[in-house]
Amino acid sequence: MYPLLSEDWIRQYAEVWKDNTKAIEGTKGLDMIVEMSVSDRDRAPVHIHVNNDGIIDYAGPKLDGKDPKFNLAAPAETWRKVATKEMGVRRAVTGPIKFKGSLATALRHFKGLEAALHQFADVPTDWDA
Repeated sequence: MYPLLSEDWIRQYAEVWKDNTKAIEGTKGLDMIVEMSVSDRDRAPVHIHVNNDGIIDYAGPKLDGKDPKFNLAAPAETWRKVATKEMGVRRAVTGPIKFKGSLATALRHFKGLEAALHQFADVPTDWDA
């Protein structure tokens, strides 16, 4: 089990992504850095880079000097609820998840981003760490 959105966790997330066809297909053409963090934990944010082919080619600590296309921050319990589908992604990104970025772009790629957030449930996660 990995602490949510830790460096080890995000690397495992990238491994799981390789088999997530919905996320890959739904994010093609975005070429984006996404910054994610747990707002009620004392840990640094992490970055992923999704290339134009919808593949994560970087997952790890925040990349200095790189501006993320999307920035998402939320308490661990919110991330858990989204992962387990107790809370819808659309509701989460317009409410409890602090979302920065182009909402229009996110909505155009909604199915891929939704699959990406639901994928949190596929990473062995210690939600309390």
